[in-house]
Amino acid sequence: MYSIHYSPETRILEMKLEGRWSEEDFEKFEKAYVEALRAHSLGGKSIAVLSDSRDFHVQTQEVADRFAKLGSGSGAKVMASAIVVASLLNKMQAERIVHSKKLGVFLDIKEAKAWLADALKDVAA
Repeated sequence: MYSIHYSPETRILEMKLEGRWSEEDFEKFEKAYVEALRAHSLGGKSIAVLSDSRDFHVQTQEVADRFAKLGSGSGAKVMASAIVVASLLNKMQAERIVHSKKLGVFLDIKEAKAWLADALKDVAA
């Protein structure tokens, strides 16, 4: 369903999301995600988030709406977030949900990682 891993070398919180979720699935994920954000951005440390969502299906509107609000109350200093998807339909859904210059939606994971690295390069660890 999901995995979350932080890489201190790149300062990127990497997530892998899979399947189609219920609201209960989202609640479990949200708790783990917010805990990870807080743990890895202690003391105001800047981080980025990479969501590998290539195996993540188009979600219900309720789950999609909850993703739009994800992490807003975590207090984490997220400089940029990238979502990697497998299809144009998923890309369109992700872009429709969140409108932010700090969010990029990509079809290629290498391009997403490069974009995040660029967002973090001039920011103090």
